[in-house]
Amino acid sequence: MSPRVKFGLLAGTIGLVLNTCVSGLFGICGPLVSLLAGGAAGFFAARGEKRPAQGEGAKVGAIAGAISGALVLVGQIIGGLAALVFLQSQDFLLQLGVPPSPSNQAV
Repeated sequence: MSPRVKFGLLAGTIGLVLNTCVSGLFGICGPLVSLLAGGAAGFFAARGEKRPAQGEGAKVGAIAGAISGALVLVGQIIGGLAALVFLQSQDFLLQLGVPPSPSNQAV
């Protein structure tokens, strides 16, 4: 397995687990975790393949970062859905999509 895929999957899996837990609890933090995981994966992949030209190393790093970012995005979606399911199972009244009562409407 090439270093770009290996480091992309490694950083992406760590980011997926971290982002699933954090987004399930707080509902935020996706972009920050995605940037950090993608940057780390790109850095280590470019170091691991040691391409002769900087442009080729940047391509390797971009591929590893894209793999990592996609996995972190999946973690954000899983965490958000888990939080929604938990709130709905607890009979928590969600304010989004609730029509206003007739007594509050202006005539």
